Amino acid sequence: MPELKIESVTPYFEGNPEVKELLERDLEIIEGLLENIATKLGEGKTADAHFLDSNGRFCLKILKKPGAMSGVPFYNSLEIEMGFLNELQGLDSKVRVPKPYLVGDYKEAKFLIMETLNAHSVADIL
Repeated sequence: MPELKIESVTPYFEGNPEVKELLERDLEIIEGLLENIATKLGEGKTADAHFLDSNGRFCLKILKKPGAMSGVPFYNSLEIEMGFLNELQGLDSKVRVPKPYLVGDYKEAKFLIMETLNAHSVADIL
């Protein structure tokens, strides 16, 4: 079985035993999501998002393979996105930003685990 590689974490991961437990317990769920077995939460030009747990508290953002992103001139790495999300925490009390937990790699698929927000997307607002 391929090994899950955690490439970088935030303080939100270090302080959240639920995320650690989820990661240890549900490697099969993560594998299924990476293989696109589960229903998607959302999709963009560079990544797909899935609920990671049954309570919908965490989501998994999976970067698409480079060949699937042809025509996308520029995109941030998941590590950079995690940094942006981390820096935006608490910046404005009226705006919630999902807490990022970690960036990892499994079967050569890069992913970001973060908090799920019950909120509108930018597309919904526009």
